[in-house]
Amino acid sequence: MNTNMMECSKFIKWSVAGDGCVSYATHNKNAHYSITRSPEHLDYIEAVANKISKIPDVEIVLSRYVRKDNDKEVLSLRTNSHPIFTRIRNRQYVGNHRVIDPHMLTVVDWETLAYLYMDDGSLSYNNKGTPVVRISSCAYSYFEQYALRKAFAEKLGVVFNVNKASKGLYQLYLSTKSHDKFFRGIKPFIVKSYAYKLPLYLQEEAPAVAEAA
Repeated sequence: MNTNMMECSKFIKWSVAGDGCVSYATHNKNAHYSITRSPEHLDYIEAVANKISKIPDVEIVLSRYVRKDNDKEVLSLRTNSHPIFTRIRNRQYVGNHRVIDPHMLTVVDWETLAYLYMDDGSLSYNNKGTPVVRISSCAYSYFEQYALRKAFAEKLGVVFNVNKASKGLYQLYLSTKSHDKFFRGIKPFIVKSYAYKLPLYLQEEAPAVAEAA
């Protein structure tokens, strides 16, 4: 696999760890990739499309539709079927349940963490005004989240804690001491429509639209 394909594969693996999906259509032997967003996040969809378009023989279809359950408009990105998505499906799903692929932990970087944060992260403030940063990683087991915690610490030098969210569910909470390093690391990859997830002092520095890599 050449360098460009390795970069694309890394990006898709981490996208699937968040809101991205690789699945099969009934008539195809290979899987396809898809992701959706509300219309105000068009810049996010365009950034994802730019990444995936670098894969040879991958075609991307962007569309809009209205959800039947809530009448809200949705932006959809979907690809054709391709072997790269099949490989990822086989490694990151057990049945229809997503899991953490150990290999993806070895290639995490600021860009992939930025997309995970745009997908599943949040910034709020407790009653003392202290920022609380978390990644809603409840879909994964305690042991998978501990593996994520270990990878983020070893590869990027930021510390998350695995805290209980509710009965049998856990989430990743960013250590207060890692806040500034974390936000400055992901900031270059945060698209404008997700700037609200950054602290005010970084929003005022005009966060960049995700760069084409």
